[in-house]
Amino acid sequence: MRIAVKKIILTAIGANKLKAHVSHKTFETPYETNASIFYSYNNSYINPEGPLNQLYGYSVFNLGIIQKHRIKTAKQYRSALNYIQRKQKEESPTKHTEKPNPFYEDSEDVSNDFIDFIICTNKNRMSYNKIYCSLFPCKDKAQLIKNDSPGSFFMCLNAIDKIRRKNSEYLLAALLLISNGINIPLHFDENENRLTLIGSNKRAYLKINFGKPGKVYKSLLGVESLEVYIKQLVEVIDFFKKYEYTSDSVMNTAVDNTFNWSVLQNNYMYTSEFVIQMYIYDYCRSARSYMNLIECIKELMINCSEDSEDSDNSNILIHIKKTAIYNKLFVENYTEREKICLKNFYNMLYNVNKIKPTIPYSDINQIPMTKKERLIKNPQSSQNVRAAVIRKRNFETALLVLFSCFTYDCRSNCYKTSSLTAHRNNRCLHSFFNLEATILSTSPSDLHRMWVDRVLNTLIYNKINYRKRKSSGVLSILHAVSKISMCKKEIREEIKKLKKEVNSEEPLNSTFYEKVRLYTENLFKLLSYNKEVSVKFSNIYKERAKNKVFDLVGSVSITYTYRNIISGVNLIISPNRININIIKPYIKYTPSRKLTVHNLKDMCPYKDTLVSYIFNKYIDSLIKTMPNRVVGMKTSV
Repeated sequence: MRIAVKKIILTAIGANKLKAHVSHKTFETPYETNASIFYSYNNSYINPEGPLNQLYGYSVFNLGIIQKHRIKTAKQYRSALNYIQRKQKEESPTKHTEKPNPFYEDSEDVSNDFIDFIICTNKNRMSYNKIYCSLFPCKDKAQLIKNDSPGSFFMCLNAIDKIRRKNSEYLLAALLLISNGINIPLHFDENENRLTLIGSNKRAYLKINFGKPGKVYKSLLGVESLEVYIKQLVEVIDFFKKYEYTSDSVMNTAVDNTFNWSVLQNNYMYTSEFVIQMYIYDYCRSARSYMNLIECIKELMINCSEDSEDSDNSNILIHIKKTAIYNKLFVENYTEREKICLKNFYNMLYNVNKIKPTIPYSDINQIPMTKKERLIKNPQSSQNVRAAVIRKRNFETALLVLFSCFTYDCRSNCYKTSSLTAHRNNRCLHSFFNLEATILSTSPSDLHRMWVDRVLNTLIYNKINYRKRKSSGVLSILHAVSKISMCKKEIREEIKKLKKEVNSEEPLNSTFYEKVRLYTENLFKLLSYNKEVSVKFSNIYKERAKNKVFDLVGSVSITYTYRNIISGVNLIISPNRININIIKPYIKYTPSRKLTVHNLKDMCPYKDTLVSYIFNKYIDSLIKTMPNRVVGMKTSV
């Protein structure tokens, strides 16, 4: 049951992996537990060969299980729970008998079984979201449903459900928490044509109705069986392969366009048929490359359609089809044989996703602190001071965005720091990273990795404003990059001359701007593993900063080309701030290839099938977004 609920949540929030853990080994009373931390890593199909491919697809649910006491980190939960326990013992001096945890299915009825939690996402890393849900004990089931208290569990979920398109992750996180503590059967009422979620722990009752599914399933796939759907999916991927659309972006777009997810997500229609498609979807997206996607789908077909009675997956496809028709996929009245089949099928789909996060510091509280931050003893103010310290490093962080691009090796899809870690560079690197002396023994490559992680987390939403920096300017950044990278002395001297020339009273001509562009491009090429670096200036002009020093401001576009896939960053530099925009990857097409794209619709051999529908829809999206020279590729965050 928990696997099924988690899978719904995973797919609804666009995730491909979930880690959920509630420790109950140390339970002595019902009021002590460990905080649950749920990580959901979004399935990103950003070009894996781009330098900033790891910037997308990370979100965090951080849940602390407490009662009438708010905590900011999971590390503080123990003291809070101990405080709650002491207060409860003072209020109830009677001898307490040890009973099992009330939040599990096999628990007995225990009074005062509260579940309060705070949800923290990376939408606002400096303050926790104020959604505060609590489950109150209630003897009368109707009383909980009619309870108008703003803190009641039902009213909170009901309010979230009304604005679910905006706050769906809160509702889904609540369902996930319930699935770890309360027995929740999911039931589809055939008469009302509505999916109902009913949760109870003997004394509390919850009922949530999701939207009507209508006839969306038929319009979603246009086929009557999963066998036909999978075969057609293989056909369309073979068709893409035939015309050498072999990038991961195209592969994932083909898979994504198989499902009308906008209809599904906007209406929240969780019928059993939809859930089956979610499993297939996750399975297809688990393919590590375009070439083995077909093998994954064929393996899925074999595992699902095997008729051998000795096989654990025998006739599972027919079983799923029947349970979908009769809407009994989540009703717990299976036979033992059915339970084994379903369990193996779920595990097969679950175990395929083995992608691990590449960012170890997924929470800002885990980033190594400086001496100034370590001196802070008040936990309530530590987060605010930490934010202030990070803001002071904005200029350095902006520079490190460039270094992240420089050290990215597109051939091996990883960051290499040898250009930054020469022996003579150690002192400059340490000064640049501005880390405390206690970790001086750490190798420069590890220091660089820490700061890359920080930058990746900082840029999770593609755009960061660095405000009120006196030193912001094209030449200031160029000089800092040349100094930190320990490039040739001649280059640094030339950059100094450019800075002096900017601050002179003589007007600047086009030759000067072109010289700055060439120095910038050559320096970036010198530092970068990707030699196909292009630097383009636009709207560059001379401006005085707050420190009364002139510098160049404007837009600097830095792009990297690898196998016709272009990606990079765009710096919009003003006297007081630096805006960093990530250039989403796109494919560069030649005129002949553009013509091929326009003609592909007529070349599709599968007429009036799901394949033709998917393919035509994809080609239409390409043509609509096709500018004069390039075709923009879809990206997902």
